[in-house]
Amino acid sequence: RQMCIRDSCYSEHSKSGEFKGPICNITNPYTGRPYWEYRECGIGEGTTISALQGLYHCGGHTLEIPFNLTCNNALKMVEEAMFGCNFINNWATRFIVAEWFVYTPQSDAFHGLKFYTEVLPGGRIIPEYFIRSFEVYSTNMVVS
Repeated sequence: RQMCIRDSCYSEHSKSGEFKGPICNITNPYTGRPYWEYRECGIGEGTTISALQGLYHCGGHTLEIPFNLTCNNALKMVEEAMFGCNFINNWATRFIVAEWFVYTPQSDAFHGLKFYTEVLPGGRIIPEYFIRSFEVYSTNMVVS
């Protein structure tokens, strides 16, 4: 089933209809692998996300940013991967997730940030976000 808006038709999202091939052939200079790699959902590698249109499994094309990059190199890498590979295709993209973690020494806590955008079959774009904070666990927290 397809729903149309103007001249554009968007099929409903389905796991079986996902594109699993390479997005582009640009190699990540920091990892030596392609920028966008398709990864199946494996044990301990993410969770299913419930959105307005349905459930999205944790597999998909991923961009891995090495932890030890400077902010400038990380930004350069993301820009090249997004714009050099034309990753977001207006006709095929249905769901985009950006997730990262930050640490704040002042509060000794990590913060998980997850932003996602869902494109409905009619073309409507739904942005959503989740922010979670949690303290760093240590054995000092255990009371004997």
